[in-house]
Amino acid sequence: MIVIQDSKFPIVAVQFVNAISLADVEQYLAQFDQWLGRETAFGVLLAQVSDPTQATIEDETVHQAVHRAIVQWGKQNRDRIAQHCVGMVLLIEDAAEFAQKQRAVPKTITAIYGCPGQACATRSAAEQWLQQQL
Repeated sequence: MIVIQDSKFPIVAVQFVNAISLADVEQYLAQFDQWLGRETAFGVLLAQVSDPTQATIEDETVHQAVHRAIVQWGKQNRDRIAQHCVGMVLLIEDAAEFAQKQRAVPKTITAIYGCPGQACATRSAAEQWLQQQL
C-alpha cells in the first residue's frame, strides 16, 4: 500500500506500507511525474513503514521488478528531476537500520534520481533538511 501526501507542496511525502508492489511504484512514479510537471522546486520525503495488521509477502521477483522500474524511470527523467527536485530524504526511524544505511542512502538517491539525497531518523529532521534545500 502507498500513501501520498502533497497538500504541503513543495514538500511532499510518500509512505510505503509493508512490501512495495509494482502498482505502488507505478502510482508513485506517476505522481512524481505530476510534481515535475509543475515546473517548480519541491522536495520528497520517503518513508517505509511496517503495519502488522496487514499481511506482507516478500517476493524477490516483485522486489527486482520494483527496483528496475524505479531505476529506469529515474534515468529517463534524471534531467527533469535534477532541475525541479531539490532533494529526497529517506526517513529511517529504526536506529539500527538508520546506522546501517545512513551513509549509502544519499549516494543511492543521487545515483538514481540525480538530486541530493539524505537519510534522517526523525520526521522533523527530514522536513527540516528538505526546507533547507528549498
